[in-house]
Amino acid sequence: MRRSLSAKGEHDMVTLTVASNYSFDTDDVDFNDLYWADRYTSSPTVFRATYDDGSFSELRGTGFTYDQYGTPVGGTISSYLIGETNGAPLVTVTGFNVSVQALVQVAETYSTDDDYSLLEAVFSGSDQLTGGNNDDYLHGFAGNDVLRGNGGDDVLHAGSGNDIVYGNTGADYLFGEEGNDILFGGTDGNYLDGGAGNDTASYADLDGLVVANLSNNWANAGLAAGDEFTSIENLTGNRFNDTLTGDSFANVLDGGRGVDRLIGGGGNDTYLVDDIRDVVIEAVGGGGDTVITTVSYGLGSGQEIEALQAAGSADLKLNGNEGRNWIYGNAGNNFLVGRDGNDTLIGGAGNDRLFGGKGVDVLDGGAGKDIFVFAETPGAANADRIKSFVATDDTIWLSKAVFAAAGPLGALAADAFYASLSGVAHDASDHILYSSRTGDLSYDADGNGAGAAVVFAHLDPGLRLTNNDFAVIA
Repeated sequence: MRRSLSAKGEHDMVTLTVASNYSFDTDDVDFNDLYWADRYTSSPTVFRATYDDGSFSELRGTGFTYDQYGTPVGGTISSYLIGETNGAPLVTVTGFNVSVQALVQVAETYSTDDDYSLLEAVFSGSDQLTGGNNDDYLHGFAGNDVLRGNGGDDVLHAGSGNDIVYGNTGADYLFGEEGNDILFGGTDGNYLDGGAGNDTASYADLDGLVVANLSNNWANAGLAAGDEFTSIENLTGNRFNDTLTGDSFANVLDGGRGVDRLIGGGGNDTYLVDDIRDVVIEAVGGGGDTVITTVSYGLGSGQEIEALQAAGSADLKLNGNEGRNWIYGNAGNNFLVGRDGNDTLIGGAGNDRLFGGKGVDVLDGGAGKDIFVFAETPGAANADRIKSFVATDDTIWLSKAVFAAAGPLGALAADAFYASLSGVAHDASDHILYSSRTGDLSYDADGNGAGAAVVFAHLDPGLRLTNNDFAVIA
């Protein structure tokens, strides 16, 4: 039965480095070999076991003490080295604290399970493991680790935690295991298995065209040629013109720089766009999907994208389509346009302009001095809900083409606006009416004449609106 052994003290990061000319297997470490050396060298800070072939294992630390036979019995180990006499170390492990007693206990059991338990304790933090140019087997165990295979055909097991794994050159096997991992396979055709969690296969570190397909490994081409995906949810491209294709699950497709094609499937997919020429293709009926963009972007007619979100802090214009869209601004001064459909527009921080277009929309400017645009025929079919309106900061723009009686272009005249509990015009000059009881905002083309007022927006009740909160635009 495997015993649970603990590393003594705290360590933030253990670093394991393999020399370029050596092959190393983390799980083959056998501490019992320390008892089979040809000769020993000891001091309060170093214990070296040298074997008859000239190789050595070395412990470094502090406070080493020894019994009458020269066996270490006390102190704390902080480094472990494997090497050749008079040569540079082939494997170096640093950055941990393990009691000498714990290691001696493991070495005396002749148990590979106990060796494994001690390695688990040592590598329980967020560690860095780097292989050489030959075939390595590296195991990160727990923690948020970074594993680099470098050259050779490597096998890299990340263990639990949110890990980053680089295969680099060679035909590598990358296993993310538990956690949300990022796997960089590198070149030469690799096997990428994300395991449990939400995992990403990334080509951001490579220069060259990528064609990667989560639903058909045979379709992988370019720098992804020969790659095989298992339990991978997300794809990241690079600065070239990549084609990334998802599967039936919820995917995040990030083309990176370049003019990319991002093709979703049946899940709730997220597309990251950074070029206005990026093409997003979503399957018909394929879940609730989101485009997150750092550039001004518009949804095409018939494109089944439900949410459009601005990233970064640049001033962007985002256009919806005829569907029911959720459109989100960022910290910049955004222009959000819903177009057709019953949309929700949320400006966020910044001085935003929101135009719902046709349909019954929800317009929420958020913080900043926001503008709400009305340029569709007033009526129940286009009566929008305005949220977060602040009378001292925000403004409602009325298009002269549909609010003809509102007056000349510019600030709304004082006598063209009337606020009351009922929201009913009290003379012929009252054309924009606000009910402080219901929050309804109405347009009355003939004031208190025979024609009926038409509600075109709903605000919060009890606002202290004046004509200065409105402007007439072309």
